[in-house]
Amino acid sequence: MALSTCTRLLKIRDVLARVPYKKSHLYAKIKEGSFPRQVHLGGRGAFWIEDEVEQWLQREIAAERNGRSSDEKAA
Repeated sequence: MALSTCTRLLKIRDVLARVPYKKSHLYAKIKEGSFPRQVHLGGRGAFWIEDEVEQWLQREIAAERNGRSSDEKAA
């Protein structure tokens, strides 16, 4: 994936402010592959690419409006 020159990175608190999950559930979704993975850029910091989180949100909204969750679509 090519990143744009204005790629924004989000910290965990920013991601949790945008998604309807608690931290433990978010990490479970990452582990199962149904939420974008974080990137580690040195040190202990983990960041999420804002565009990937936004795209995930849009897919979830579209799936809900079509009457099923994205988890059901994947099955």
